[in-house]
Formats: sequence, C-alpha cells, structure tokens
Amino acid sequence: MSSDDGKLLGASVVGSGFGIYLFFKGFREFREYRVVADTPVIPIRSVPMGLVQIRGQAKGDAPVTSPVSHTPCFWYRVVIEQWKSRAGRSGEEHY
Repeated sequence: MSSDDGKLLGASVVGSGFGIYLFFKGFREFREYRVVADTPVIPIRSVPMGLVQIRGQAKGDAPVTSPVSHTPCFWYRVVIEQWKSRAGRSGEEHY
C-alpha cells in the first residue's frame, strides 16, 4: 500500500463521515421546515396559545436604540451574567 492509497482511504473515510452527518442534519432541517410550513398564518390580534407563525411589521412610537447591538427596536432585554463591584468598595454598589 503506497502513500497515495493511504491518503485516498483517509479522504474517503472523512468524506463518508461528512456525508452521513449532512444526511442526518438534512432530516433535522426538513423536520423543522415541516413544523413551520404547517403552522397557520393569522392576524396578530387573534393569536392562540401554542406554536404560530407571525408575519408583519412592528409599529409604534419612536423606536429606541438597543444598548448592545445599537439597532433601532421597540423592545429589548439585557441579561447580566457577571457582576463586578467598583474598585475597592464593598456593599451593594454594583454596576
């Protein structure tokens, strides 16, 4: 077995493994597509509980700027995962 045969075998194994991965990933994507495709499109005022598909454009007063992405939006949420206290101070003062 020469060096070229070993490289060919390695490339075949890697290619087959990648093909199997893409095959199963495709089934997962197709299942998600079917769930979204089967959900009805309805007006926002009559949204029932459960999984629905909403289509439209948000309207309201002047949009605010998101503090993280700096994009205009009507609602945002910021989750703080780590608190740091000010230099050398103790107590309740956190920012």
